[in-house]
Amino acid sequence: MPIVTFLFAAADEIVYVILGGQWAAAVTTFRWLAPAAFLSSIHFAPVWLCISLGRADIQLRWSMLSAPVILTGFLVGVNWGINGVAAALAQHGVSFLFFFLLGPVANRPYDFYDIIQALAVPVSSSLLAAFCTMLIPRFEFESNVFIRLVVDGPAFTGCYFACVMATSKGRQLVRTMLSVISTLRAKPTIAATKDNT
Repeated sequence: MPIVTFLFAAADEIVYVILGGQWAAAVTTFRWLAPAAFLSSIHFAPVWLCISLGRADIQLRWSMLSAPVILTGFLVGVNWGINGVAAALAQHGVSFLFFFLLGPVANRPYDFYDIIQALAVPVSSSLLAAFCTMLIPRFEFESNVFIRLVVDGPAFTGCYFACVMATSKGRQLVRTMLSVISTLRAKPTIAATKDNT
């Protein structure tokens, strides 16, 4: 999530640095695709719920419903060119995620609120960091895209971690991640164990 929102916030600079100035028109398309990319990082929740609950049939039904809708969206969007197709993909991701999240948790020990609560910290922190990054006065570094990108990266990262650490749930998430990292570092790998024997 944070990577996608950073790419959205610094799209002008990233497209220029990676693709060159001749691709400046691609920034709009790049930004239209950001909501779909952002939501694809959230789609794992209902997929894992379906699998863990033994309800792959829900996924099948959603795929059968989703495919014609997205194809229709593409056919309509193509009238506005590549940006129309990108907008159709973004709209599909936004509208279907909410209903797909509701499907797997119906009549289950999980509540829709539980899923929202689990995703709230990374989603809100990512969006706030992107917003703060976009507020950085671009005119100060107008002459050099590389400097703007170098300023945007640390600004986004600092804002993201400040937002995460501002909540008790975020601090708990960071402690859990650090605990997992230290546990993984402490355990020897299978290959290293075989080499020592």
